[in-house]
Amino acid sequence: MIKIERVKDSGGSYFSFHTEELSDCMAFRITLFGKTFRINFSKKFDYFLIARKTIKNEKAIAYTKVLLGDLTSFILEQALEKEGLHVRNLNSLLTYGVSPTFNFKGELDGKSVFIKLHISSSNTQGRPSFLRTEYENGMLFSSRCPYGLKPITYLELSRLEILITPFVENALTLHDAMRNGKDLEEEYIIQMQEARECMKKHYLAHGDLHGDNILIGTINGEIKRKIYIIDLINAEQFTSDTYFDSSKYKSDERNFNSFLREMHPKLHK
Repeated sequence: MIKIERVKDSGGSYFSFHTEELSDCMAFRITLFGKTFRINFSKKFDYFLIARKTIKNEKAIAYTKVLLGDLTSFILEQALEKEGLHVRNLNSLLTYGVSPTFNFKGELDGKSVFIKLHISSSNTQGRPSFLRTEYENGMLFSSRCPYGLKPITYLELSRLEILITPFVENALTLHDAMRNGKDLEEEYIIQMQEARECMKKHYLAHGDLHGDNILIGTINGEIKRKIYIIDLINAEQFTSDTYFDSSKYKSDERNFNSFLREMHPKLHK
C-alpha cells in the first residue's frame, strides 16, 4: 500500500512516497551553494524522498538541473535494465513536461528513441496513469493517422512510468519554423491538410494542438522529413454524433486554420 507523508527537519520540507516495508534504499545528500538537497529512493523504485526548495541563484539552478539529470538518468537506466531493455547512450535532455516528468534520448536496438520518465505521487491513486494515457492515445492516433508517432513501449514500476517512442531527428517545431522565417515546403502544408482530414474522418481530437506539438523531422534513419503530431495526453476519439460539437474539435480546427494561414505566406514570399 502506497502512503504519503510530509517530513520536516532542519534541512526544510520533504515529501516521501513509500510502501510500508522499506528495504534496499539508496540515499543522496548534496550541498550546492550552501543549500542541501536530499533524495532517497529504493532499487525497487517504490520509494522517493525529494527535497522541495526554491532557489533563485541561476548558477545553482543550472548545477541542480545537471545533477537532477544525472540522478534521473541513473534511476531510468536501473529501471530499464530491470525490464531487460538495454538502452545505449542515454542522455538527459534537461527539458521537463508536466512535473515531475523528465525527458531523455537514447538508442534501443540501434534506433534513436525518446524516453519520458514520470515519477507519480500518491495523489494520483485511482486516476488514469499519466504516461499510460499518452501511450494508449499514441497507439490509437498512429493507427488512424500517418502523422502520429507510434509508441514503442510503456512500462510501469510502482511509482515510475516510462514511455518510449521514436526520436524525431533534426526536429524543428512548426512554431519555430514559422517564427524564425524558415522555408516551409508546400509538402508540409499538404501533410497538415491530410492530418486534419484524417482526424476528422476518424473523429479524433488532439485537445492541445499548438506549434510546439507539431515537429518537422525524420525517424529511424529516414531521409525525407515530414510532420509528426506529438504530446497526445489530451487526445480523444469521439463518435460522429459528438465530435463536431466538442470543444476539443473546435480548438483543433481553429489552430489548424491558424497554422495554414501563417504557412501560406511563407511559401509565396
